[in-house]
Amino acid sequence: MIRCAIFDMDGTIVDSMKYWFRAASDVVLSFGMTPEEDLPIKSMSMSLSELATYLKDNYGFKYSIEEMCNLFDKAMEKRYSNEVELKPNVINLLNKLKEMNIKLAVASSTSRYLVEICLKRLKIYDYFEYIADARKIVKSKQYPDIYMSCSDYLNVKYDESMILEDLPYGIICTKPKGFKTIGVYDKMSEKLQLAIKNNADLYITDFSDDSIEKIVEFIKNN
Repeated sequence: MIRCAIFDMDGTIVDSMKYWFRAASDVVLSFGMTPEEDLPIKSMSMSLSELATYLKDNYGFKYSIEEMCNLFDKAMEKRYSNEVELKPNVINLLNKLKEMNIKLAVASSTSRYLVEICLKRLKIYDYFEYIADARKIVKSKQYPDIYMSCSDYLNVKYDESMILEDLPYGIICTKPKGFKTIGVYDKMSEKLQLAIKNNADLYITDFSDDSIEKIVEFIKNN
C-alpha cells in the first residue's frame, strides 16, 4: 500500500503556473531583449538553475547563476506573499490523506523559502513532513532525484510512494524507480495533457470529491 504522497506545488496544489509561465520571458524583456516564442514552454521543464544557465548561454546575461536565480526569486516573492491561491478542495485531499496516515512531502523546483512563504500563508505548511530544497538538488524534474530525496527522508520505499504532478516530466522519469504517479490537470500545461494522461497511473482534472475518492481507491489498490 502507498505510504507517502509527494506533491509538486506550482500548478498542482497552488494556482501559480500562470505567473511562472511568463517569468523567463519577462526577465528577458526587462533587459530590452526579445524572448523566443517558445521560451515559456521550454522553461517549464527546467530547474531554476538550469533556466538561469539557459538564459546566460542564449541571451548573454553577465550575472552569475546565483544572481540570475535571485532575480526570479525576487520577482516571484510578491506573488507568493500576496496573490497565489490554493486550487479548490486541496485541503480536503490533504485532510483525507492525513486520516489515512499517509506521509506528505513537497517536491518543488521553486526555492524553498518561497515554498515556505506560500504554504504558510495558505495555512497548509504543517501538513507536510518534508520539503525538498530545489537549490540543493540541481537536476531538474526530468530526473528523479528530488522525488527520491523525499521518499528517502520519510523512510518510505519508492514503490510505496506516489507523486502528484501537473507536468509530464516528473511522471515519466520516476516510473523506472517504481513510483506511483498521479497526473493533475492545470490550465497552463494544456498542451501537455496527452503526455500526462499517457504516462500517469491515474489522471484527475481537479480535487473534487469524486477525484479524491479515486485517489483513495488508488492508494488502497497499490
